[in-house]
Amino acid sequence: MDLKAGWKTTEFWTTTLATIGGLLAMFGVHISGGTAATVTQAAAGVGAAAGLFGSGTAVQIAGGVAAGAAQVAYALSRGMAKKAAASAPPAGG
Repeated sequence: MDLKAGWKTTEFWTTTLATIGGLLAMFGVHISGGTAATVTQAAAGVGAAAGLFGSGTAVQIAGGVAAGAAQVAYALSRGMAKKAAASAPPAGG
Protein backbone atom coordinates (compact mmCIF):
# COMPACT_ATOMS: atom_id res chain seq x y z
CA MET A 1 0.00 0.00 0.00
CA ASP A 2 1.49 3.29 -1.09
CA LEU A 3 1.09 6.14 1.36
CA LYS A 4 0.39 9.53 -0.23
CA ALA A 5 2.01 12.66 1.10
CA GLY A 6 -0.31 14.32 3.61
CA TRP A 7 -1.04 17.39 1.50
CA LYS A 8 -2.18 15.18 -1.40
CA THR A 9 -5.03 13.64 0.58
CA THR A 10 -8.67 14.65 0.80
CA GLU A 11 -8.43 14.54 4.60
CA PHE A 12 -5.76 17.23 4.55
CA TRP A 13 -7.81 19.63 2.46
CA THR A 14 -11.09 19.07 4.32
CA THR A 15 -9.23 19.53 7.61
CA THR A 16 -7.61 22.71 6.32
CA LEU A 17 -10.97 24.16 5.26
CA ALA A 18 -12.64 23.14 8.52
CA THR A 19 -9.81 24.63 10.56
CA ILE A 20 -9.85 27.90 8.62
CA GLY A 21 -13.63 28.14 8.97
CA GLY A 22 -13.44 27.39 12.67
CA LEU A 23 -10.69 29.93 13.25
CA LEU A 24 -12.57 32.60 11.30
CA ALA A 25 -15.63 31.98 13.46
CA MET A 26 -13.50 31.95 16.60
CA PHE A 27 -12.01 35.33 15.78
CA GLY A 28 -15.38 36.78 14.81
CA VAL A 29 -14.73 37.24 11.08
CA HIS A 30 -17.97 37.68 9.15
CA ILE A 31 -18.67 37.06 5.48
CA SER A 32 -20.42 39.88 3.64
CA GLY A 33 -22.55 39.93 0.51
CA GLY A 34 -24.83 37.27 -1.00
CA THR A 35 -22.66 34.42 0.26
CA ALA A 36 -23.14 35.61 3.83
CA ALA A 37 -26.90 35.10 3.69
CA THR A 38 -26.53 31.52 2.46
CA VAL A 39 -23.82 30.62 4.95
CA THR A 40 -25.61 32.35 7.81
CA GLN A 41 -28.92 30.66 7.06
CA ALA A 42 -27.27 27.24 6.86
CA ALA A 43 -25.28 27.80 10.05
CA ALA A 44 -28.29 29.20 11.87
CA GLY A 45 -30.35 26.15 10.97
CA VAL A 46 -27.69 23.75 12.22
CA GLY A 47 -26.84 25.94 15.21
CA ALA A 48 -30.44 26.39 16.24
CA ALA A 49 -30.93 22.63 16.19
CA ALA A 50 -27.83 22.20 18.33
CA GLY A 51 -28.60 25.22 20.53
CA LEU A 52 -25.24 26.84 19.75
CA PHE A 53 -25.98 30.27 18.37
CA GLY A 54 -27.35 32.09 21.39
CA SER A 55 -24.57 34.68 21.37
CA GLY A 56 -21.46 35.75 19.50
CA THR A 57 -19.32 34.19 22.22
CA ALA A 58 -21.00 30.81 21.68
CA VAL A 59 -20.17 31.00 17.97
CA GLN A 60 -16.55 31.82 18.76
CA ILE A 61 -16.28 28.93 21.21
CA ALA A 62 -17.90 26.56 18.73
CA GLY A 63 -15.46 27.75 16.04
CA GLY A 64 -12.48 27.07 18.26
CA VAL A 65 -13.78 23.63 19.20
CA ALA A 66 -14.45 22.81 15.52
CA ALA A 67 -10.93 23.89 14.51
CA GLY A 68 -9.36 21.81 17.27
CA ALA A 69 -11.54 18.78 16.56
CA ALA A 70 -10.62 18.91 12.87
CA GLN A 71 -6.92 18.85 13.71
CA VAL A 72 -7.28 15.94 16.14
CA ALA A 73 -9.35 13.94 13.66
CA TYR A 74 -6.76 14.52 10.92
CA ALA A 75 -3.91 13.43 13.16
CA LEU A 76 -5.76 10.24 14.08
CA SER A 77 -6.64 9.54 10.44
CA ARG A 78 -3.05 9.96 9.27
CA GLY A 79 -1.78 7.82 12.12
CA MET A 80 -4.11 4.99 11.13
CA ALA A 81 -3.10 5.33 7.45
CA LYS A 82 0.59 5.20 8.34
CA LYS A 83 0.07 2.19 10.58
CA ALA A 84 -1.83 0.35 7.82
CA ALA A 85 0.89 1.20 5.27
CA ALA A 86 3.62 -0.04 7.59
CA SER A 87 1.91 -3.37 8.21
CA ALA A 88 0.99 -4.00 4.54
CA PRO A 89 3.22 -6.26 2.48
CA PRO A 90 5.45 -4.44 -0.02
CA ALA A 91 3.94 -3.88 -3.46
CA GLY A 92 5.04 -6.44 -6.03
CA GLY A 93 6.57 -8.67 -3.42
